[in-house]
Amino acid sequence: MLNGETELLANGQGVEFAQIMPFVKQWKKEGVFQEHVKLHGIEYMMTCYSFKLGESEDFLQMVSMMSYKDILQQASRQNRVGFLIFAGSALLSVGLIFLFSWSFGARVERFREQMQKAASGNFDLETSLGGTDEISDLYEYLGIMIGDIQRLLAEIYQERLHAEQLKTQQREAEFKALASQMNPHFLYNTLETIRMKARVNHEPEIEELVKLLAKILRKSIQAGGSEVTVKAETELVEAYLKIQRYRFDERIQYRIQMNQEVEDCRILPLILQPLVENSIIHGLETKEGTGCILVRIEERQEQLFITVEDNGVGMDEEQLGQLQKELGRRSLNRSHVGVCNVHERIRLKYGEEFGLSIQSIKGKMTQVVLHLPACR
Repeated sequence: MLNGETELLANGQGVEFAQIMPFVKQWKKEGVFQEHVKLHGIEYMMTCYSFKLGESEDFLQMVSMMSYKDILQQASRQNRVGFLIFAGSALLSVGLIFLFSWSFGARVERFREQMQKAASGNFDLETSLGGTDEISDLYEYLGIMIGDIQRLLAEIYQERLHAEQLKTQQREAEFKALASQMNPHFLYNTLETIRMKARVNHEPEIEELVKLLAKILRKSIQAGGSEVTVKAETELVEAYLKIQRYRFDERIQYRIQMNQEVEDCRILPLILQPLVENSIIHGLETKEGTGCILVRIEERQEQLFITVEDNGVGMDEEQLGQLQKELGRRSLNRSHVGVCNVHERIRLKYGEEFGLSIQSIKGKMTQVVLHLPACR
């Protein structure tokens, strides 16, 4: 419609242009206008969109006529659609909430069942509960905790097994000691008799050997679990080396280096003699020429180190590796019993950070170092 006077285009039925022209003619300005009209007994809502055409004075008007009956029908239809959408959304929400609650509850129940199995000692749990939420994280933490518990149980089992092996070993040692037990006084008296006979017969070497042997036996029998001084332990070793000198003559030389400050340090008894004996048996017996043993005792960084070194036949890498493996393995079936027992006694007494270490070069040398706590 142009200027409320000329009809340009009409779309609809029941309303004539002449009937609405008086209303539209008065709206010759830009804007949106509405008015309630009644035509042929039917109430309408008339809406007019009026806007100016460019720079001219003419106005183009678009008029819409909609009966209240149609408006109410549309409103009712939209209400029904809105209700259906609301009802569908509500049903969908309830369904999703139900599914989530069911899934969450089922996973919590599975979690509870797995925890109950673990509490009863059955650690054969499911790999995963599925999902990526907090329940899955908690179940993963449960698996980590169970893994730690299993490792601790394995360690406890190994410790108990080792304790039983030690008890068995101790019982065997006690049985052997009882089986071979002799009256010490009778043994000392017999050795003293032999020594006196050697003196009477002017056999100074035999007299000296018997004296040294009696000294070793006395200290070995008297040695218990209590600690002894470094000086007492080196005296025992020196008596043993003197006996070996009589056996090998000039083929074996030895030297003991020890500062006066460490003489009164207290250590476990009978931990030095097995190492010296091991050097002679495995290092020097089969060596051609003169063999030398060096025993060095020193305190470094407030800790005690005892070194036993020989220039014997030594060990190759395979033999050395096997010996080091035996040191780290707790077993009764070991070939180097003396060395391994010394190592284990030190660790049991002072802790895992102490013990002995071994270095060797085939055909040149073997060095054993005892690492002990500071002087006490």
